[in-house]
Amino acid sequence: MKKFLLVITLLIFNMSCVEKTTEGNFNKQLDSVKIQSNNDENLENHEPEWIKIEIPNGDLTSEQIVEYVATLKGWIYQPDKTNIDVDDLAAKLSDRIVASINSQKSYNLSKILKLDSKLDNEKIQVFSLGHDSGGTRGFINYPIIVWENDNKKQYAFNLSNDIKCKFEEIHKLADNLFLLIGYESGSGAGYQSIAYVIEIKNDKLNNKYCGFVRRPYLNFRNGKYKFNNETKILDYKEGATDNLDNIFYYPDRYGEYVTDSITAKKMKLFIEDDYYEKREFRLKFDGKSFVGCI
Repeated sequence: MKKFLLVITLLIFNMSCVEKTTEGNFNKQLDSVKIQSNNDENLENHEPEWIKIEIPNGDLTSEQIVEYVATLKGWIYQPDKTNIDVDDLAAKLSDRIVASINSQKSYNLSKILKLDSKLDNEKIQVFSLGHDSGGTRGFINYPIIVWENDNKKQYAFNLSNDIKCKFEEIHKLADNLFLLIGYESGSGAGYQSIAYVIEIKNDKLNNKYCGFVRRPYLNFRNGKYKFNNETKILDYKEGATDNLDNIFYYPDRYGEYVTDSITAKKMKLFIEDDYYEKREFRLKFDGKSFVGCI
């Protein structure tokens, strides 16, 4: 009798162990399904992948530049696919083009880049390349300044490292000083209006010349500039919307200059009366920089 009870007890214990093992395996299967489900969810919400295009060492041929420029211009953002890192490609390509020009590599630039503006008498041109932003900003321009020195050698400067803009006008201010005027889409709600003073001496371009107190450029929103070459007066009109207490401190517009409170205060004094009354202002070039008009 005792042996019989012992056998029955062992059978019940074994069955219990089998049930627990089966339940454990089933729970593991459920966990695996949950993990797979989470992975599927991650796939649906994953960030798009970005690939960088490497540019070979050495001076680029015209054909190579044309191909890279076409790649940039034709790029369309695709959230469900791998995208080219166009910011990286445009930055590297503009740097390489400038380096090649400065090493006296000869290009027919008007055929490989977009000519935005020129000043024939001074042999200065502004070219650009660019790409779509993939968002509300629209097309992003990378300006390259090209000039010829007294020895008829060509040089270039990549101004896109400082500001992205399509410069539509160039004006001579004084010996070696020039005013660039351009516009760039800022978002779906407006555009940037930029006036930039540069200094060119022989083979060097100074992109940090203090044309506006201690800054090289102004960047307002939704207005238009007009420069009079005879009177040297710069007018800004048509739809200005910025608050003067804040505009000179916007990091997305002024970058390294946002801590420059001296320019912010002086520029406000120069323009605030007309700006608040008419949403416009006027500055005059005094031979060295732009100041308020009396």
